Amino acid sequence: ASDVYKRQVWAWRPGRAKQLAAWIDHLITLFPFEPPLFEAHGLPATWVGHPVVEEETVVNHAQAFRRTHDIGDDAPIVVVLPGSRKAEVKALMPIFGETIKQLWATFPATHFIVPTIGAVEAPVTAWAQSLSAPVHVVAGNDMRDRAFAAASVGLAASGTVTLELARAGVPHVIAYKVNPLSAFAFKRLAKTKFVNLINVLLGQDIVPEYLQGDCKPDVLALKVGTLLTDVSARQTQKSAFTAALDHLRRGETSPSANAAKVVLGLIESP
Repeated sequence: ASDVYKRQVWAWRPGRAKQLAAWIDHLITLFPFEPPLFEAHGLPATWVGHPVVEEETVVNHAQAFRRTHDIGDDAPIVVVLPGSRKAEVKALMPIFGETIKQLWATFPATHFIVPTIGAVEAPVTAWAQSLSAPVHVVAGNDMRDRAFAAASVGLAASGTVTLELARAGVPHVIAYKVNPLSAFAFKRLAKTKFVNLINVLLGQDIVPEYLQGDCKPDVLALKVGTLLTDVSARQTQKSAFTAALDHLRRGETSPSANAAKVVLGLIESP
């Protein structure tokens, strides 16, 4: 099942798990808490681990990235991720733009890196160029990973990118805003206390979440600014990242190898 579909199952009411059980013989899951949710509806499921824990982390390109973008070795870098879908980017760009302006006014040596992808690259680039701040747009997974390696802290739309930031050891703040109807539906139906995957995995409020009415530039600027100046706050998140990512590993075997083993077992079974 797609990542979006799985989130709908464990974050919302379980009716979708029952629907999925009618279509699929066996489900491979990324998160350890998922199999019981599906097995309760008669769908066998095996947790294999999340691919984020076996992806290579770019660790040796921070200085090269800074030189490429003419950023001094001691200058703070905030990586800003307004999303990958047009609707979320449209909703978050004005808020993130004002946040960047406020942060730059308080921390004038700061540079801002905005990784983006093809589907939203044009509007994101135009938005970044309109800001009176040192904002650098980079495209593609490789450049995004290099930006993460160089980043001091991050500001991101809610999503699986939080796992990638955690893997790179980048303390961050999560923000999200949707239309009022969607927000009302989530509030009524959601079964999770948190939306951020690090917080969900640990059952703790580790990565700050600012959603809907709380998703305001002054609030976000204050919290990101705290991460820039507070070593202890950054270290608390980094320690939690290690614990959360450990929850996504199943033994010494890689998630892809675990998944292959499950598939081969199903093929070979009578």
